Amino acid sequence: MFHPWLALDDQNLLSQLGGWRCDRNTGKEGLTLAGLLMFGCERSILDALPRYHLDYQEQFSNNPETRWTYRLTLDGRWEPNLFNFYYRVYSRLVNDLDVPFQLDADAVRKGETHVHEALREALVNTLIHADHQSARPILVVKLPDIFSFSNPGRLRIPLQRLYDGGVSDARNPNLQKMFHMLGLGEKAGSGFSSGIQNHITNKQLVN
Repeated sequence: MFHPWLALDDQNLLSQLGGWRCDRNTGKEGLTLAGLLMFGCERSILDALPRYHLDYQEQFSNNPETRWTYRLTLDGRWEPNLFNFYYRVYSRLVNDLDVPFQLDADAVRKGETHVHEALREALVNTLIHADHQSARPILVVKLPDIFSFSNPGRLRIPLQRLYDGGVSDARNPNLQKMFHMLGLGEKAGSGFSSGIQNHITNKQLVN
C-alpha cells in the first residue's frame, strides 16, 4: 500500500517531512535547514553552511603514499546533499559483503545480512546526529577490515544511556523523520550494543 503522502505535490510532501515551513507569525515560508541538507544543491547548501563537508574514502592500497583508492567528496561532479550521499556511500559500503543463502518467512531469498543492517544504521545515525554547522567534516572510511564513521558534535545523552538504548535524542529531528519515512531509520533508540555490536560478523565498526 502506498503512503498517502506520496499523492502530495513536492511542496506539501516537503512540508509533511519537515523540509518546508511556513512561519505562522510572519507568513513567510521556505525550505528548512533539514530540507536543504537532505535535498538541496551544493551551492545553496554552502551558502547557508559554508563549512559543510562530506567525505567518503576507501583505503585499500598497501602503498603508504596512496591516501585513498576511491573518494567521494564535494567536487562539483554531483549534488552533495545527504540523500545522494547516503545512497552513493551505502552501495559502496556493502558491495563486497558476502550474502549467504537464506530464506525469509515467505520463502523469498534474503538479500542482506545483519552487517548490512548495522552499516545502514551507522551511516544514517552519522548523518542525522551530526552538527552540520561545525568545521569538522562527516567522514566515512572503508578499509579492508574496518568501517569508520565520524561526525562533528558531542553526544546529547550520557554514554551509558547510549549503550543501554531506549532513548533517542536526535540533533536534527526533521532529518531523522525524513530518513525514517524512507525506511532507513528508527526513533526507538535501540542502543549501541544491540544496534551495532551484535550485528558484526567479519568486519569491525569504529564509531
